Amino acid sequence: MQPWKRIPARYYLRLCEVMDRLGVDPATLLSRAGLRLSDVARTGASLSADQVEQVVEAAIQATGRTDLGLETAKTLKLTSHSAVSYGILSSPTAGYALRLVARFFSLILPPFRLQYRLTGERMELAINPAWAMSHHCLVFHLDLIVASVHWELREFLGGTIPPYRIEFALSEPPHIDRYHQLQEAVVRFGWDAQLGVSMSWPAAVAEQATDLADPQALKLAEQRCRELVHSARATGDVAAWVSMMLRESRGAPPSREELADSLGLSARTLDRYLAREGAAFRQLSRQAMFEKAQALLRDSPMPVTRIALELGYRDSANFTRAFRREAGCSPRAWRVRRTDR
Repeated sequence: MQPWKRIPARYYLRLCEVMDRLGVDPATLLSRAGLRLSDVARTGASLSADQVEQVVEAAIQATGRTDLGLETAKTLKLTSHSAVSYGILSSPTAGYALRLVARFFSLILPPFRLQYRLTGERMELAINPAWAMSHHCLVFHLDLIVASVHWELREFLGGTIPPYRIEFALSEPPHIDRYHQLQEAVVRFGWDAQLGVSMSWPAAVAEQATDLADPQALKLAEQRCRELVHSARATGDVAAWVSMMLRESRGAPPSREELADSLGLSARTLDRYLAREGAAFRQLSRQAMFEKAQALLRDSPMPVTRIALELGYRDSANFTRAFRREAGCSPRAWRVRRTDR
């Protein structure tokens, strides 16, 4: 990951608070990423993407827990997001507040993109990764974002929230039972869509107003957010991001066009970005599918036909041909060799 990718440190300071409560010394935890507590606590501090990876991984290793994103979310409030918080608090309705969060989410957690949609029946947030990251780091942040939206929307609406849906395009995590704490949410994992999460409420929620609405304060907050976004530096690492999206997808992998659309690019422009990094979509797709096939053959008892369907192939013959092209042998032969070792 490029060193110029920076993430606000305030959320990892909250993770340190959680770790302290769990009996883990935050200073020791941060030292594994070459950080001091003062580095994280400083006003306006930010961490590199690599430092965030190291802090999250160290926290999981120190506690043996995978639900730390949910724990960290419980420490956040509507006032926890710097300049964006002023816009949220002065928004006239819940829908406007969520739309504002989506517009300026790069000021909150730049490794992710939020899209706000309001249809005739539903108000939706789509949350997708925009940077490459490890699986543990991805799950930590998706848990953090989803639970934060839940608790903060509840706060915005005065302590109540209607029943709604959360759908993850990820396999069930070890801590799935912890999602029962989001009592109004019906949570589903294994959603067959592009890597990320969808949150969906009845459309009427978008019109729910708040007593804190302040048009003048909202105007000033939005102007400040626009200034901060304008000064933010663009990041690269597109090939690593594409590889992650292909690797973490369920079922048929996302197409080149779908991934390009997630970045606000045309498929041709995505190809140019990949070419600058010495990569090509077809090559990355083949590699990701091969690695996923190897993992399933090695770690699961599923028959080859089932694995083929799990990976999005129409039948086992197509899967066998593709696997043989990469490994030089059939999936069954590869599995037998691994078993014999």
